[in-house]
Amino acid sequence: MMRNVRLALAACAVALTAQSQAQVILTEVIPGVSTSVNNGDTVELFNAGGLPVDLTGWVITDLDPGSVESNVLTEVSFAPPALSLPPLQPGAYAVVVFTDGLAGGVSQFWPTNYGLYIEAPLASAASSFLDVAFEQVLLTDATGAGMDFVAWHDTLSVPSAATITDMTEDLGALTLPTSNYGLAIGDAAWSGPDLPADEGEYAAATIDFSGLTNVTTYGQGALRRRSVGETFNIGAPDGVAQWEEIPRDQVRLGNPSDDVATPGAIRPLRYAGDFAFWLGEVGSSNHPDRRVARDENAAPPDFIEPNSGDFVAWDGILALAMANDWPACFDAATAQGYEVVEFLDLPTGHTFHVLRERVIPGEVGFRGQGIFVFDGEPGGRARLVIEAPHPRFDSLTANQTALAIPQLRPRVSMIAGTHRNNTVALTTCDGTFEGGAPYHLSDVAHYTGNFFHATHKYLGANLTGMVALQLHGFCCPGDASYPALVDDTVVSTGDNTSPGAGMFARLLHDRIEAQGFSVGPDLTTCALFPDETGYLGATTNVQGRVSNGVAIGTECNTPSLSASGEFTHLEQDPDVRANPQHIITAIGEAYDLLAPPASVDAWGAMGK
Repeated sequence: MMRNVRLALAACAVALTAQSQAQVILTEVIPGVSTSVNNGDTVELFNAGGLPVDLTGWVITDLDPGSVESNVLTEVSFAPPALSLPPLQPGAYAVVVFTDGLAGGVSQFWPTNYGLYIEAPLASAASSFLDVAFEQVLLTDATGAGMDFVAWHDTLSVPSAATITDMTEDLGALTLPTSNYGLAIGDAAWSGPDLPADEGEYAAATIDFSGLTNVTTYGQGALRRRSVGETFNIGAPDGVAQWEEIPRDQVRLGNPSDDVATPGAIRPLRYAGDFAFWLGEVGSSNHPDRRVARDENAAPPDFIEPNSGDFVAWDGILALAMANDWPACFDAATAQGYEVVEFLDLPTGHTFHVLRERVIPGEVGFRGQGIFVFDGEPGGRARLVIEAPHPRFDSLTANQTALAIPQLRPRVSMIAGTHRNNTVALTTCDGTFEGGAPYHLSDVAHYTGNFFHATHKYLGANLTGMVALQLHGFCCPGDASYPALVDDTVVSTGDNTSPGAGMFARLLHDRIEAQGFSVGPDLTTCALFPDETGYLGATTNVQGRVSNGVAIGTECNTPSLSASGEFTHLEQDPDVRANPQHIITAIGEAYDLLAPPASVDAWGAMGK
């Protein structure tokens, strides 16, 4: 063992023995993440004490003098004085992301809804700071006093006399649960390399991280403290009693674990970052927060139709969401397999709340019922509802929705949870799909038995003057299905009548053409249905029929008789969907040209 590290650790012992008054502890670690300018290994801290704590000069180290760092006393702080980091408040979290020191990253932080988000460049270039196979993390304050510690290994990396390194010796010294070991061990307490007999004690004192050993963009998994009330003790080291292995899809940075949430007052999950990027990735199979199924004709299907009781409960969940009662909404949503994510968008400073299924596609309990985003802060477009019913089949419409939300701030946004053809079973609703076949049950725009349609109905009945915009995609002008179509976009109201003057559909048509946007020689033009084209009018869309006055329960097979102006259907060719900003701009301009509704309810009073 290297003497300088041992002496540094000895200096930490008194503070750890007394369990420092600061009471800042490690609560979650995501190791093995590929570092970049703003992405890398992540360590979460929690202030379990009753006073604010100044983290300036504090250190997170893996105690490996042969790697990126030197030793615990000269390790670069994740909160240097120049950062001017505000104190970590009682009950708040700090999420520290270690980035590549030579990739252009700088020390920076953002206040968040859970506490602090900190980016800390490493001292040099590194593909990853923390190993997943055999590693440790020690947290110290600015004086070098130890605050907390955790160590892990996988079954292929148990230390032995033949494979010792400085790191494994440090690890063994810190974690062996005997009266002679601890941080203040001194030279007399350690007399040479690890002995084979130490392996069993070491394995009992660390968390087995086997199975989660791949370095990826998002990490393969995390270690999470079972309770924020547990802290490190000399002679009783952190181990499986205090920590658990968490798959990547269940990581809860900036949040207490489900086990320690206050009964009756469960807090929403709290994230902070770039909301457009995060939501745009929900369908990616590589993303830990994916909630959109991608399979066609799945057996068994990911789409599971709710029952009558589920729909009654869902209306109650929506009422709580629209009232911004998020603790109660979280409780109610749990029974439907849903959870609330409170997301602070760092680029804009706005907070969005997301209702999403707790499990991912392929796991037991996933039903493919969709993602719902709410903006209850003042200043948003309080009547606007954006819907993406075919996030998989109409490629990039989920990403377009994600980009639009922080810019447009619609009151509610909806993304369906499955591919439109996820089920083999077909709907009896009007209309035909490719080749003249009926639509599938998983096609939420053409079937009523889903939370997507239920949400549209609820908002139509309760959000005064609702302006619902549905984003779709079609192949391209001149395709065999619509050979006479020459425009890149088609706007309709879901009805066969011409949109009246001042209706959102007509305003949107005009504002799209006013953008003058082109990809190469292809200028984006817009056709108004049925005035300028007979294609892609969405006259069998069940959300459009409800908004256009068809009686609830009959919309599956009953055409509408007139356009109310509350529903707009936008078809876009691939070039438009790949370059959506001009469409997002046009949506905002069209909405802002609308006349105000005759009356304004409590929700509408929050915005324009």
